[in-house]
Amino acid sequence: MLDRRIAGSFAIEVLVAALVAAAVAVPLLTLLFQERDSEQRSRFEYLAILAARDEMYESRMAVACGAPPDKVAHPWRPLKGNVMERLKDAAPDLALDVSYHPDQARVATQAVMDAAGANPRLRSVTLDARWIDPTTGPPSPDKRERPSSLQLIFGVLVPPWVPSK
Repeated sequence: MLDRRIAGSFAIEVLVAALVAAAVAVPLLTLLFQERDSEQRSRFEYLAILAARDEMYESRMAVACGAPPDKVAHPWRPLKGNVMERLKDAAPDLALDVSYHPDQARVATQAVMDAAGANPRLRSVTLDARWIDPTTGPPSPDKRERPSSLQLIFGVLVPPWVPSK
């Protein structure tokens, strides 16, 4: 027959082991959830950076191929549909069926072109990219907002064969 003192000390040992496991598991789970949240947020930020960079290069290429510089500017639009839509006038015979990934629809861009300044061939473009972060709830005054947009300013050089206004 088992002695009562041995059974009682065994229960205390199990309880202490459970408390130690909980003391280690709770911070570890918190770190794992924070890592998941950071990874998801950085993925949307990276998608917006890539969208802004691609649009900058596409804008420069479109103007170099003869598109009017004012055509670069556009209101907010999400990344949906055909990837090559903006360059369709530069290569009308090119028919690639490539479309944005559904995750990229969370990113929208807007381009604002400044008026021609001292040099009419060099135009400044402000490109804003914003993303929808599914982990961010409604804004509140006591909660610090996470960034959900970025701004890229670049120049578009109008080639000499395009008449300047």
